[in-house]
Amino acid sequence: MNIKSFIVGLASVGIAVGASAQGLVNFANGSTSLVQVDLGSSGSSNVVNAPSSVYGTRIQLYYSLTAPTTFSSAANNYATDGWTAVGNLGSAIASNGRFSVGQTTIPGAVGGPTVYLEAIAWTGTANTAATAVTSLSSALSGGSYVGAYEWSQLSGDPAATPPGTPISTASSMNALGALVLRPVPEPSTIALAGLGAASLLLFRRK
Repeated sequence: MNIKSFIVGLASVGIAVGASAQGLVNFANGSTSLVQVDLGSSGSSNVVNAPSSVYGTRIQLYYSLTAPTTFSSAANNYATDGWTAVGNLGSAIASNGRFSVGQTTIPGAVGGPTVYLEAIAWTGTANTAATAVTSLSSALSGGSYVGAYEWSQLSGDPAATPPGTPISTASSMNALGALVLRPVPEPSTIALAGLGAASLLLFRRK
């Protein structure tokens, strides 16, 4: 093998490695981004670290390589359109509100670029975050409480020399504060509320 062929071969290997490289993050929260549940009622607040009582709390990481149209860098957006779930669904959260899922691969994030991330957490028996959002009950024993927020951050580059390490999500999540789970009205409740508002408006016009 001559030198030219050797160089071409190395370049081909480099292209192949780069093409298959994925961004890495360490999905975990910090001391100021605890996952909590608000068990208050009638406007009062009773926030406890998740999970509450015997009900387990799960969290799911979503990603996008470009900013989704719903991206807001705000809490409780609950949007899944434009987002892709990462890894195992619904990793468990410890009783102190902390979680550490560990190294998580962001497919397609070649070279460790900025990625857009969303964390959705929920309690109860729902199997997916989407189901949890659409089938909530006002009682903890009958459904789920949900919380979410979105952010952007760099991902680690495993193809770098030396390989880049997964970049923790804790710092970005700490900047957003605690992730507080609250009940979301069921569709029927929303419909009744809308009907009541419409009736009140019609009554006032008469």
